[in-house]
This record gives sequence, structure tokens and C-alpha cells, in this order.
Amino acid sequence: LLTINYFGFKRINKALLKKSHKMQHTTAANYEKVTNTISNFELIKQLVDYPAVSALMRKFFIASEEAQNEVNFYAQNVSLLLIFVIDAIKNLILFYSIYLLSQKALTFSDLIFLNMIMSIYSGALSELNKININLRDLKVNFNFLRDEFSQKTENSGSLELAPVENIRFDINEFNYDSKRVLNDFRLSFSK
Repeated sequence: LLTINYFGFKRINKALLKKSHKMQHTTAANYEKVTNTISNFELIKQLVDYPAVSALMRKFFIASEEAQNEVNFYAQNVSLLLIFVIDAIKNLILFYSIYLLSQKALTFSDLIFLNMIMSIYSGALSELNKININLRDLKVNFNFLRDEFSQKTENSGSLELAPVENIRFDINEFNYDSKRVLNDFRLSFSK
């Protein structure tokens, strides 16, 4: 049971690591598109009707949801299949021990002891699987953050800007709706 559990979930986690990495990049790219679209007021003004803006946003959200659904579908189905195989083996062991009890090759106390050990053992395996899944998720998240930050980190350089000593506004003329609002406006702030 331990070998089936270990190697089965190790293989699942390896495949999910790749799928989760792809999902995170797809989701991040789509949410970046959503943010860029929302911050682009001119585009939204051009798409004056709500259905056009909604259709544009829906496309980005659907792509993100599809990537997430692909990961979830794979994880759930393959995990359920592996758990089914492990549970089938545990049931076969239990049925075989009942058969041995009926043949008087095993005592009732031995059967109770075996059942208790199987319960403790399967609980420990379940917890071990949770640890592996959490570790896999942690690796994906750290890799994603490392990739994203390494690509978007600004070079701090060694150029130092001089402090601002004063700010000055010189507006010769400002018109609004063919009406002059300001004429020869001068304003200065000094440190």
C-alpha cells in the first residue's frame, strides 16, 4: 500500500506541478489583460454598450476558468482513481483476514487488531498525501512568484536624482469652451 500510495501520488503531483504552473501563468496573463482593459478608458468609451465590454471581459475570465478547471479535473479524477485502488486493496486485505478467521487461521482479536492498524495506517497515509499536496502547491507558488518578480524587477541603478528645490507654473493663456479662464498665470513654490 505504501509503495502504491507514494509512487502514485508522486506521479500525480509531478503532473499537477506542470499543470498548476501553466494555470498560474494563464490566469495571471488574463487578469493582467482585464486590468489593462479596465484602465484603458478610451477603449471602454468606444465600446459604449455594456454587452460589448462584458463579452470582452468574459473572454479573459473564461480562459482563466478553463485553465483552473483542467487542473481540478485532472487532480480529482486521477486522485479518486488512486484512492479507489488503495481502498480496494485495503478491502481485499480485510476480506482475506475474514476468510482466515473463518478458517480458524486467525483469531477474532487478531482481526480487530488488524482493523485498528489499517485505520491508523490509512489515516497516516492520508495526512502524508496532504503534506505532499501542500508542498507541491507551495513549490508552484514560489516558482510563479520568482518568475514573475525576476521578469518585472526594475534596475535600481546608481543614478541619484537631485532634490527638487522649487516648482514653477507659467501659464500664458488657458481657454475652456472658447472662454478665457486664465491669463498670464504664474505660481512658484520654493523649498
